[in-house]
Amino acid sequence: FIRNFPGDPSPGGSVWSRLDYTHIGAINPGTSGTAGRQAGIKLPFRTYMITILSTGTGYVSHQILTDKGFPLSMVDIQKKKLLRIIYHIRGIVTDLIHVNEIVYFSTYGVRPPYTLRIYRLIQSDDRAKEIYRQESADYKFKLAAFEDILYVPLLPGRTITTEPEMKLIDLSGNMIAGLG
Repeated sequence: FIRNFPGDPSPGGSVWSRLDYTHIGAINPGTSGTAGRQAGIKLPFRTYMITILSTGTGYVSHQILTDKGFPLSMVDIQKKKLLRIIYHIRGIVTDLIHVNEIVYFSTYGVRPPYTLRIYRLIQSDDRAKEIYRQESADYKFKLAAFEDILYVPLLPGRTITTEPEMKLIDLSGNMIAGLG
């Protein structure tokens, strides 16, 4: 079963999600229980968030700090295999989306000053490029997109005494507006 894990529909219509701590797999929404589960992909770390591109390439976040930073796995859902692991991500991934076949993700720094970051994945060399940052111990970024704008609600992080806030950021990382 799925434990409150964000899934993403694949090009074939199945929803990909966590099957257990280190496996992701497709679940056919037309069936119930384990009958809809297809063979999954084993990953080296506990899985957290998934986003699947129309090409069948998927990206999976992991909330483990390694000696190379936080990892992001790249998988091929059609061949059901791990392609590579992308390292050097500075912070726990708090959201993972794709816009026009480009992957964006937000992170929360684990040490003071708890820097919040938004990255764009450069797929030509599997490098995470930081496009926006903000110092804050009181919020975590979430991401949503419409057309060429990232809508970035700031959710309470370490405390719940903060006021809601939203940022509008273009896909290059330039702030358009701040609300709240």
